Amino acid sequence: MKKKKPSLAEIVSRNIRKARLEAGMTQKELADKAGFKVSYVARLETKPQNLSLGVLERLARALTLAEITFLKNDSGFSTNTIDNKLLNEARDLIRRLTERLNQDKDKI
Repeated sequence: MKKKKPSLAEIVSRNIRKARLEAGMTQKELADKAGFKVSYVARLETKPQNLSLGVLERLARALTLAEITFLKNDSGFSTNTIDNKLLNEARDLIRRLTERLNQDKDKI
C-alpha cells in the first residue's frame, strides 16, 4: 500500500511542533513570544490548516528560524539557531533601512 503524501498544511503543522520542541519551548512560551493564544498554537500543531504568511513570520521570529523551515518536507531537521538569528537580524536591519529610506524620500 502506497503511503499518502502529506499536504503542505500537514507538513507545516508538523514542522511547527518540531521547531518548538527543538527550541525547548512549551506551547505557552511560543504563544507568548509570537503574540498568540496557547489554544491557537495547539491548534496549529494538531489540526493542519491554511496559514497566512504573517502567522508563519511571527512563528519564525519567535523561534528564530527562517520561514522556509516550516515548508520543508523531511523526516527531521536540526535548526541552526545562530544562523537563523543572524538571518532574522539581517531581515530586521533591511526592514529598518527600507523604512528609513522611504521616510527620507518623503522629505525630498
